[in-house]
Parts: sequence; structure tokens; C-alpha cells
Amino acid sequence: MNSSYPLNRRNFLTTAGSILLIELVPSLLYADIIREIEGPVSVNRQPANLRMLVQPGDTIKTGPDGKVIFVIGQDVYQLGEQSTLQLEGSSKNPIVKALRLISGTLIGAFDAGSKRIQVPSAAIGIRGTGFFIQIQPHRTYFCTCYGKTELTTEGNQSQRQLIEASYHIAYSVIHDQANPQLVPDSMQGHIDEDLFYLESFVGRKPPETFKSPQ
Repeated sequence: MNSSYPLNRRNFLTTAGSILLIELVPSLLYADIIREIEGPVSVNRQPANLRMLVQPGDTIKTGPDGKVIFVIGQDVYQLGEQSTLQLEGSSKNPIVKALRLISGTLIGAFDAGSKRIQVPSAAIGIRGTGFFIQIQPHRTYFCTCYGKTELTTEGNQSQRQLIEASYHIAYSVIHDQANPQLVPDSMQGHIDEDLFYLESFVGRKPPETFKSPQ
């Protein structure tokens, strides 16, 4: 079970207690800022803090036991410990179209619109999707929790997989510089409550179809 779930429960009252402030200042609801932070986190090598602005062109890093949740537009990001994420683009354009996860884990709840996520040995196209990514030494794990994605491996013989999921369809990319292998996998490293929690930061819920078929 994902260790972030107890943390999410502890922070629920804090988030609920912020509702009155959000009602008084509506612009805070979807501001492009850090919403939760735990442990060592930096933005462009500067120590991060709550309400710090996050924008295209930034690099966000977490250390051991670090975690951060931030919002950009209608998209919500959660980085786990020892993770590095680069948001490509410029601060002159507030829309993030591409990002690169170099290490660690990323859970995302993204609104409609096309984005590209670069990971070791593969690229992932995202379209209005809940997803989870974990980079390990020998593989990159990717779960389409709901929505549409396109997973394309790099190398001499690339593989392309279109995914449309209502409930957790996972693959792993086995790292091989010449010929990365794409293999089906099982759900791991995250739970349903993670997606419900992230969507709540922008006033959404996962789609009604997001439920176990069992």
C-alpha cells in the first residue's frame, strides 16, 4: 500500500480548514503554487515552501522522505521522495506541454489537453489522464489509472501502445538503450485514494467509471 495514504488522511483536515480562505480569495483555488510539502524539496535549487510559484522551465527535486504536491492550471502533480522533474517551456507561457521525469515517482491528475512526458527509454503522451510513474534502475513503470495515453519506446525497434483505461492499466519499459522492451504489468505503488485526493485540489473527481471491475 502506498505510504502516502496516511499522510493524505493527516492533511485532510488542514486542507478542509483552508476552504474558508479559498472562498474569500477564489484565485487561490487554482493558483500555480505548491499546496503540500514534506521533507527536503527544492525548486531550481532553492528550498521550496508552501505557496511558492511553480511554472514552466522549473526543476523540482525532492530528497529522502521528501514529497510535494503542486498545481499548474488545471493539472495536479505529486512527486515522491528522491524525485527530479523538469517542466519544459518558459515562464512567458503558463501552459506546460512537456515534462521530463528523471528519477523517482510522479502521480498526476491532468485536465484535457495533450502533454508529453519523457522518461528513460520512452515517451508518454497524456490526454486528460490520471497516471502514476515510477523510475527504477532497470525499468520505468507506468500506470494509466484512467483516461487516454500513448506509450512509445525508444531505440532501434520502437514499440507503440495506445491505452484507454477506466481503471489502472499498467506497463513497464525494460531499460535497454538499443531495444527497450514494453511488457504488461500490474497495479502497484499507488492506490485509488491518491487520485481522488489530487483531483480535489482542482475541484474535480475521477470519472464515474473509475472503479474496480471486481
